Amino acid sequence: GIWVKKLWGQGYGKEVVQCLMAHAFEKLGIDRFCPVDVDIDNARSKALWESLGFTVAREVDAGKTLDFQMTRAEYEKAAESST
Repeated sequence: GIWVKKLWGQGYGKEVVQCLMAHAFEKLGIDRFCPVDVDIDNARSKALWESLGFTVAREVDAGKTLDFQMTRAEYEKAAESST
């Protein structure tokens, strides 16, 4: 996370996650990328994952926490459409 509020909203988190996704899918060859334990009340975090094309895989802790996911196929489809 980025804990310094003056750095929020500048795209740093999104840039870091995009680099992690590229490394995970393209270099490591993973099949699924799963950010977990996203607090339901953390609107910025939820918006980040959703803006990158992640979907909610499940709700945990009686709906207080979300687990997101993106498959390799979804990543590759998104990469194709952005070029």
